[in-house]
Amino acid sequence: MTPEQFLLIADPLPDPMLLVSGDGRILAGNRAVEGKFGVSAHALKGRSLADVAAEPPGEVDHYLRLCARSRSLVVGAMVLHGDGGGIACRTEGCVLRPRSEGSDAVLMLRLIPKSSAVEQFVALNQRIEELGREIQRRQRAEAALRESEEKLQLLADTIPQLAWMARPDGHIFWYNRRWYEYTGTTPEQMEGWGWQAVHDPEVLPRVLERWKGSIANGEPFDMVFPLRGADGQFRPFLTRVNPLRDEQGHILYWFGTNTDISEIKRMEEALREADRRKDEFLATLAHELRNPLAPIGNSLQILKMPRVDAATVQQTRAMMERQVQHLVRLVDDLLDVSRVMRGKIELRREPVELATVVARAVETAQSLIEVQGHRLEISVSNESLLLDADPVRLAQVVGNLLTNAAKYTEANGRIWLTAERVGGEAVLKVRDSGIGIAPDMLPHVFELFVQVDHAATRSQGGLGIGLTLVKNLVEMHGGRVEAHSDGLGKGCEFVVRLPLLVRERPEPVAERNGEPPQDTPRPGHRLLVVDDNQDAADSLATLLRLQGHEVRVAYSGMAAVEMTKTYTPDVVFLDIGMPGMDGYEVARRLRQTPGLGKTLLAALTGWGQQEDRRRTAEAGFDHHLVKPPEPKALERLLSDLAAKKTER
Repeated sequence: MTPEQFLLIADPLPDPMLLVSGDGRILAGNRAVEGKFGVSAHALKGRSLADVAAEPPGEVDHYLRLCARSRSLVVGAMVLHGDGGGIACRTEGCVLRPRSEGSDAVLMLRLIPKSSAVEQFVALNQRIEELGREIQRRQRAEAALRESEEKLQLLADTIPQLAWMARPDGHIFWYNRRWYEYTGTTPEQMEGWGWQAVHDPEVLPRVLERWKGSIANGEPFDMVFPLRGADGQFRPFLTRVNPLRDEQGHILYWFGTNTDISEIKRMEEALREADRRKDEFLATLAHELRNPLAPIGNSLQILKMPRVDAATVQQTRAMMERQVQHLVRLVDDLLDVSRVMRGKIELRREPVELATVVARAVETAQSLIEVQGHRLEISVSNESLLLDADPVRLAQVVGNLLTNAAKYTEANGRIWLTAERVGGEAVLKVRDSGIGIAPDMLPHVFELFVQVDHAATRSQGGLGIGLTLVKNLVEMHGGRVEAHSDGLGKGCEFVVRLPLLVRERPEPVAERNGEPPQDTPRPGHRLLVVDDNQDAADSLATLLRLQGHEVRVAYSGMAAVEMTKTYTPDVVFLDIGMPGMDGYEVARRLRQTPGLGKTLLAALTGWGQQEDRRRTAEAGFDHHLVKPPEPKALERLLSDLAAKKTER
């Protein structure tokens, strides 16, 4: 091998290499020689191997004799780090060290016979390349592992759960960021089994028993227990831990997550509470419905008996009327709260004085107050408290508060109602000397179906929806309502705050004259009542006949259509939900019947929501009456009809 061939092969190699002749002279050296030994290959060229070899000389002579026999040798070398004194020669080479001062590097030579020098160098170069590729492969694997670990860390830090990993023996060595954020701990505090510090001491023994059992049998861990947060509060967590196994089934790691289920627990408790209230409401509703039905049933039996004097009949009739009104109020309250809660109610706002609203509400609640023997004291400011409000709904608010005070105050109690201006608001207060409200119940009194559980109030009834209506109606008016009580037996107070209307309200002409307008029924109309419920149809027909009207009755839609071929009514009171031909179809046919163009159609139905009124209007009805129709609504409808006839 010539020095040129040697350099062509050896120069790219990272290790120092020498080409030595058969007589032991150095023929050439690659670039790595100077980098490792601080002496250039040019300076070594021509020198004897014995000049640069370390002790012992005998070994150098041995290798020189080998060189002489093979006449030309290729030398392979690599750097070792020692104490500067070199190392003992081996059978495959000897130790060399550079002459430069301070160097602790040594050179081990491996002598290769000339006959196989090129092949050996090629093999050596291939081996070096293989080692390089292996190093690159390992570097890529390490980079992929680091990337995988970074992705795992990113994923673990992104999920809402607390996450961690443990060795097969349960020693936890890694947590995600959520764990440290929630617990307020550091990695040093949590190392190994330090996680026990954030557990409830009372529950920790059971957790340890279950966790050690999973470690022993390799089964997944699943348990709910509390963990303390950085704020010191314990919250329930669902903890699940699964083992990661190799191909042989051996556990490599445990991977665990802790999921905060405190909100789920609160929802479960809320559902249980709602279910309990639902059961209480249904029981209360059954009780409330039976209360008026019992005297109505008794009254019917009284009226059936022979020789009942006129005074008894009048008293019985009055009792039935009161109980029916009570039933109607119950149904109205249920419908109202349903509409309010679903946002289906519309306020009919107008300028109204709060004093007028109070007067109407007091009139509504007066009978119950008097029956209980309560003393009602009213103090309303003389100055104008003008509101932009629905007078009917606002009177319902005040009436419910007065009724509530009367029911929850023992007989012969006291009720105070005050209304005054405070800044830009009208403030109305209803206070009583009643049973009061327990502190734990006070935050819940405006919730649906909530009732104060007190034996003294059970006989007074109530569905637990009155105060819910009050709160929602007040808020729809842009106001707010508060409840106050010093505890059981100390009464309570409800405060309603409503925004005042700035502009003044013009007085209606009838009120300026001192007398409200009167709706006076004017009898003499031709009427048709259509209802498949015969009792409902006959009772309404009887009421209308007693008012002086001519009334005919049809018990089905088809019968009504046939009847109008020979009878032309001024008004048809038409039930909607009839079998066969319903009220909508009857209305359509009547509108197509010649001679009925001026006939008014009044829907008579148990459905009274806004959507129901829209449907009847679209079907051609002129009026929408909710069963049972209020006498005043009937009078108003027939009075308007009489007025139109007079105008014509």
